[in-house]
Amino acid sequence: DAIDSYFNMCLTNTHHLSLTEEVYDEFRCTWEAMMRNEAKIWSRFHRWWLSCGVPLFVLRYEDLRNSPEEALTALTNWLEARQHGDGRSGAEVLASKSGGGGGGDSDSGPSTEAAFDSVEESGSQAAAASTSPYTPRVGGIGKSLRRFEKASPGLLGEVVALAGPPMLRGFGYHPATKEAGGNGFPDALRPPNYEKGRTVRPGKAGKIAVLNHSRDPELRAADDKFGRYMTVFRKKHTDGDTKPLPVVSGVPYRLISPAST
Repeated sequence: DAIDSYFNMCLTNTHHLSLTEEVYDEFRCTWEAMMRNEAKIWSRFHRWWLSCGVPLFVLRYEDLRNSPEEALTALTNWLEARQHGDGRSGAEVLASKSGGGGGGDSDSGPSTEAAFDSVEESGSQAAAASTSPYTPRVGGIGKSLRRFEKASPGLLGEVVALAGPPMLRGFGYHPATKEAGGNGFPDALRPPNYEKGRTVRPGKAGKIAVLNHSRDPELRAADDKFGRYMTVFRKKHTDGDTKPLPVVSGVPYRLISPAST
Protein backbone atom coordinates (compact mmCIF):
# COMPACT_ATOMS: atom_id res chain seq x y z
CA ASP A 1 0.00 0.00 0.00
CA ALA A 2 2.80 2.42 0.90
CA ILE A 3 4.67 1.81 -2.37
CA ASP A 4 1.53 2.18 -4.49
CA SER A 5 0.73 5.42 -2.67
CA TYR A 6 4.25 6.62 -3.49
CA PHE A 7 3.60 5.87 -7.17
CA ASN A 8 0.51 8.09 -7.06
CA MET A 9 2.40 10.85 -5.29
CA CYS A 10 5.21 10.80 -7.85
CA LEU A 11 2.92 10.99 -10.88
CA THR A 12 0.35 13.46 -9.52
CA ASN A 13 2.75 15.62 -7.47
CA THR A 14 0.17 15.53 -4.66
CA HIS A 15 -0.56 13.51 -1.54
CA HIS A 16 -4.29 13.21 -2.10
CA LEU A 17 -5.04 12.33 -5.74
CA SER A 18 -5.38 8.84 -7.21
CA LEU A 19 -4.45 7.92 -10.78
CA THR A 20 -6.98 6.29 -13.07
CA GLU A 21 -6.69 2.68 -14.20
CA GLU A 22 -5.69 3.90 -17.67
CA VAL A 23 -2.55 5.45 -16.21
CA TYR A 24 -1.67 2.19 -14.48
CA ASP A 25 -2.12 0.35 -17.78
CA GLU A 26 0.03 2.87 -19.65
CA PHE A 27 2.88 2.74 -17.15
CA ARG A 28 2.56 -0.88 -16.07
CA CYS A 29 6.25 -1.65 -16.66
CA THR A 30 7.27 1.40 -14.66
CA TRP A 31 4.89 0.48 -11.83
CA GLU A 32 6.19 -3.09 -11.68
CA ALA A 33 9.80 -1.94 -11.66
CA MET A 34 8.99 0.53 -8.88
CA MET A 35 7.34 -2.19 -6.79
CA ARG A 36 10.52 -4.27 -6.96
CA ASN A 37 12.83 -1.36 -6.28
CA GLU A 38 10.85 0.18 -3.43
CA ALA A 39 10.47 -3.16 -1.66
CA LYS A 40 14.26 -3.09 -1.21
CA ILE A 41 14.17 0.55 -0.10
CA TRP A 42 11.39 -0.26 2.41
CA SER A 43 13.47 -3.10 3.83
CA ARG A 44 16.66 -1.02 4.12
CA PHE A 45 14.79 1.84 5.79
CA HIS A 46 13.21 -0.33 8.48
CA ARG A 47 16.30 -2.46 8.96
CA TRP A 48 18.30 0.69 9.72
CA TRP A 49 15.82 1.92 12.31
CA LEU A 50 15.48 -1.48 13.95
CA SER A 51 19.24 -1.82 14.31
CA CYS A 52 20.24 1.75 15.21
CA GLY A 53 19.87 1.12 18.94
CA VAL A 54 17.53 3.95 19.93
CA PRO A 55 14.20 3.30 21.72
CA LEU A 56 11.45 2.57 19.20
CA PHE A 57 7.70 2.13 19.22
CA VAL A 58 6.40 0.28 16.15
CA LEU A 59 3.07 1.63 14.93
CA ARG A 60 1.66 0.23 11.70
CA TYR A 61 -0.72 1.92 9.29
CA GLU A 62 -3.07 -1.04 9.71
CA ASP A 63 -3.20 -0.50 13.49
CA LEU A 64 -4.25 3.12 13.00
CA ARG A 65 -6.97 2.06 10.59
CA ASN A 66 -8.31 -0.88 12.62
CA SER A 67 -7.89 0.30 16.21
CA PRO A 68 -6.91 3.98 16.26
CA GLU A 69 -7.73 4.64 19.91
CA GLU A 70 -5.94 1.55 21.18
CA ALA A 71 -2.90 2.22 19.00
CA LEU A 72 -2.59 5.90 19.90
CA THR A 73 -3.24 5.22 23.59
CA ALA A 74 -0.41 2.69 23.63
CA LEU A 75 1.88 5.17 21.86
CA THR A 76 1.12 8.12 24.16
CA ASN A 77 1.49 5.93 27.24
CA TRP A 78 4.89 4.78 26.00
CA LEU A 79 5.92 8.38 25.36
CA GLU A 80 4.78 9.31 28.86
CA ALA A 81 6.85 6.51 30.34
CA ARG A 82 9.84 7.70 28.30
CA GLN A 83 9.32 11.26 29.54
CA HIS A 84 9.43 10.14 33.17
CA GLY A 85 12.33 7.83 32.48
CA ASP A 86 10.87 5.02 34.56
CA GLY A 87 11.30 2.29 31.96
CA ARG A 88 7.68 1.20 32.08
CA SER A 89 5.87 -0.10 29.03
CA GLY A 90 2.77 1.58 27.68
CA ALA A 91 0.63 -1.17 29.21
CA GLU A 92 2.18 -0.61 32.66
CA VAL A 93 1.48 3.12 32.48
CA LEU A 94 -2.10 2.44 31.47
CA ALA A 95 -2.52 -0.06 34.32
CA SER A 96 -1.18 2.45 36.83
CA LYS A 97 -3.74 4.98 35.66
CA SER A 98 -6.70 2.66 35.79
CA GLY A 99 -5.71 0.71 38.89
CA GLY A 100 -2.82 0.87 41.30
CA GLY A 101 -1.35 4.17 40.13
CA GLY A 102 -4.37 6.34 40.81
CA GLY A 103 -3.71 8.47 37.79
CA GLY A 104 -0.08 9.24 38.49
CA ASP A 105 1.51 12.25 40.18
CA SER A 106 -0.23 15.59 40.17
CA ASP A 107 2.54 17.10 38.06
CA SER A 108 2.47 14.39 35.40
CA GLY A 109 0.37 16.47 33.02
CA PRO A 110 -2.94 15.67 31.35
CA SER A 111 -3.84 12.01 31.05
CA THR A 112 -4.16 10.21 27.75
CA GLU A 113 -7.86 9.71 28.40
CA ALA A 114 -8.36 13.43 28.92
CA ALA A 115 -6.47 14.17 25.73
CA PHE A 116 -8.73 11.85 23.75
CA ASP A 117 -11.83 13.39 25.33
CA SER A 118 -10.61 16.85 24.38
CA VAL A 119 -9.98 15.82 20.79
CA GLU A 120 -13.35 14.11 20.55
CA GLU A 121 -15.22 17.17 21.86
CA SER A 122 -13.43 19.64 19.60
CA GLY A 123 -13.12 17.44 16.53
CA SER A 124 -16.42 18.33 14.90
CA GLN A 125 -15.95 22.04 15.58
CA ALA A 126 -12.43 22.00 14.15
CA ALA A 127 -13.61 20.15 11.07
CA ALA A 128 -16.41 22.62 10.48
CA ALA A 129 -14.14 25.61 10.96
CA SER A 130 -11.34 24.28 8.77
CA THR A 131 -10.85 26.05 5.47
CA SER A 132 -8.03 23.82 4.27
CA PRO A 133 -8.54 22.50 0.72
CA TYR A 134 -6.50 19.37 1.49
CA THR A 135 -8.29 16.04 1.65
CA PRO A 136 -6.10 12.96 2.26
CA ARG A 137 -5.97 10.29 -0.40
CA VAL A 138 -8.44 7.51 0.36
CA GLY A 139 -6.56 4.45 1.52
CA GLY A 140 -7.34 0.94 2.59
CA ILE A 141 -5.59 -2.09 4.01
CA GLY A 142 -4.29 -4.26 1.18
CA LYS A 143 -6.17 -2.15 -1.34
CA SER A 144 -3.28 -2.08 -3.80
CA LEU A 145 -2.91 -5.88 -3.87
CA ARG A 146 -5.60 -6.15 -6.55
CA ARG A 147 -3.19 -4.50 -8.97
CA PHE A 148 -0.88 -7.49 -8.73
CA GLU A 149 -3.60 -9.60 -10.35
CA LYS A 150 -3.05 -7.64 -13.57
CA ALA A 151 0.72 -7.57 -13.19
CA SER A 152 3.35 -10.02 -14.39
CA PRO A 153 3.01 -13.52 -12.91
CA GLY A 154 4.97 -13.92 -9.72
CA LEU A 155 5.45 -10.18 -9.10
CA LEU A 156 3.90 -10.26 -5.63
CA GLY A 157 6.16 -13.14 -4.64
CA GLU A 158 9.17 -11.17 -5.90
CA VAL A 159 8.19 -8.12 -3.87
CA VAL A 160 7.75 -10.23 -0.73
CA ALA A 161 11.16 -11.85 -1.26
CA LEU A 162 12.85 -8.47 -1.85
CA ALA A 163 11.26 -6.93 1.24
CA GLY A 164 12.30 -10.00 3.24
CA PRO A 165 9.85 -12.51 4.76
CA PRO A 166 11.57 -12.33 8.20
CA MET A 167 11.13 -8.55 8.20
CA LEU A 168 7.47 -8.84 7.17
CA ARG A 169 6.78 -11.48 9.80
CA GLY A 170 8.48 -9.30 12.38
CA PHE A 171 5.88 -6.63 11.69
CA GLY A 172 3.09 -9.20 11.95
CA TYR A 173 2.29 -9.66 8.28
CA HIS A 174 3.26 -13.35 7.99
CA PRO A 175 3.41 -13.62 4.19
CA ALA A 176 2.34 -16.98 2.82
CA THR A 177 4.69 -18.70 0.41
CA LYS A 178 3.79 -19.37 -3.18
CA GLU A 179 4.44 -23.09 -2.70
CA ALA A 180 1.78 -23.17 0.03
CA GLY A 181 -0.78 -21.65 -2.31
CA GLY A 182 -0.65 -18.21 -0.75
CA ASN A 183 -0.57 -14.88 -2.52
CA GLY A 184 2.40 -13.53 -0.58
CA PHE A 185 0.29 -11.60 1.91
CA PRO A 186 -1.84 -12.70 4.88
CA ASP A 187 -5.62 -12.78 4.65
CA ALA A 188 -5.81 -11.42 8.18
CA LEU A 189 -3.26 -9.34 10.06
CA ARG A 190 -2.06 -10.39 13.48
CA PRO A 191 -2.86 -7.49 15.81
CA PRO A 192 0.04 -6.17 17.89
CA ASN A 193 0.18 -7.19 21.53
CA TYR A 194 0.67 -3.88 23.30
CA GLU A 195 0.39 -5.38 26.77
CA LYS A 196 3.41 -7.61 26.29
CA GLY A 197 5.45 -4.84 24.74
CA ARG A 198 6.05 -6.57 21.41
CA THR A 199 5.77 -3.24 19.65
CA VAL A 200 8.56 -1.70 21.72
CA ARG A 201 12.32 -1.77 21.29
CA PRO A 202 13.94 -0.48 24.50
CA GLY A 203 17.15 0.64 22.81
CA LYS A 204 20.68 0.69 24.15
CA ALA A 205 22.03 3.06 26.78
CA GLY A 206 23.60 6.18 25.33
CA LYS A 207 22.61 5.42 21.75
CA ILE A 208 21.51 8.26 19.48
CA ALA A 209 20.40 8.20 15.86
CA VAL A 210 22.23 10.54 13.50
CA LEU A 211 20.34 11.05 10.25
CA ASN A 212 21.97 11.84 6.90
CA HIS A 213 25.46 11.35 8.27
CA SER A 214 28.15 11.71 5.63
CA ARG A 215 29.73 8.38 6.61
CA ASP A 216 26.51 6.41 6.26
CA PRO A 217 25.54 4.96 2.88
CA GLU A 218 22.59 6.61 1.20
CA LEU A 219 19.28 4.82 1.34
CA ARG A 220 19.06 5.17 -2.45
CA ALA A 221 21.87 4.79 -4.94
CA ALA A 222 22.83 7.90 -6.86
CA ASP A 223 21.43 6.43 -10.06
CA ASP A 224 18.15 5.21 -8.51
CA LYS A 225 15.54 6.20 -11.10
CA PHE A 226 12.68 5.94 -8.62
CA GLY A 227 13.91 8.68 -6.34
CA ARG A 228 14.19 12.31 -7.43
CA TYR A 229 14.25 11.24 -11.07
CA MET A 230 10.52 10.54 -10.84
CA THR A 231 9.96 14.30 -11.06
CA VAL A 232 11.73 14.27 -14.43
CA PHE A 233 9.66 11.25 -15.48
CA ARG A 234 6.39 12.95 -14.54
CA LYS A 235 7.24 16.19 -16.30
CA LYS A 236 8.29 14.29 -19.41
CA HIS A 237 4.85 12.69 -19.65
CA THR A 238 2.85 15.77 -18.67
CA ASP A 239 4.54 18.40 -20.80
CA GLY A 240 6.16 19.98 -17.78
CA ASP A 241 3.10 19.51 -15.56
CA THR A 242 0.91 21.55 -17.93
CA LYS A 243 -1.04 18.46 -19.05
CA PRO A 244 -1.41 16.33 -15.91
CA LEU A 245 -2.20 12.65 -15.98
CA PRO A 246 -5.88 11.81 -15.40
CA VAL A 247 -7.02 11.20 -11.82
CA VAL A 248 -10.06 9.46 -10.36
CA SER A 249 -11.52 12.65 -8.90
CA GLY A 250 -10.45 16.11 -7.85
CA VAL A 251 -8.44 18.78 -9.60
CA PRO A 252 -4.98 17.58 -10.71
CA TYR A 253 -1.83 19.57 -10.05
CA ARG A 254 -1.17 21.70 -13.09
CA LEU A 255 1.27 24.42 -14.11
CA ILE A 256 -0.10 27.10 -16.42
CA SER A 257 1.79 27.04 -19.68
CA PRO A 258 3.58 30.34 -20.40
CA ALA A 259 2.15 30.18 -23.93
CA SER A 260 -1.41 30.35 -22.57
CA THR A 261 -0.89 33.48 -20.46
